[in-house]
Amino acid sequence: MEVQLDGSKPEEKIQLRVGDSLTVTLEGNPTTGYQWQVASLSPEVLDWTEGPTYQPSTSGRIGSGGTFRFGFKAMRKGRATLKLVYRRSWEEGVPPIKTEVLKVKVK
Repeated sequence: MEVQLDGSKPEEKIQLRVGDSLTVTLEGNPTTGYQWQVASLSPEVLDWTEGPTYQPSTSGRIGSGGTFRFGFKAMRKGRATLKLVYRRSWEEGVPPIKTEVLKVKVK
């Protein structure tokens, strides 16, 4: 399953089966110093398998941004909360400028 998050909902709810893959894509622009990071995860239920990888926009314009991509795998039945934050890694004590939350149920 692929989910593209855009900040339009405070949290998304996803249902998976054991063994399913989940790909999450988020818009971002690392030229500003901001990057998407996994802030919390329940690896016994939903494990992080890939990323983040960054794909620049196809516009060809310098500094135009692109998408960050993360991969996860449903490991066993249960519930997991996946929280991703958009922040500068060196800014300690500063809240992220964006947060995305996925509530995942694995059957």
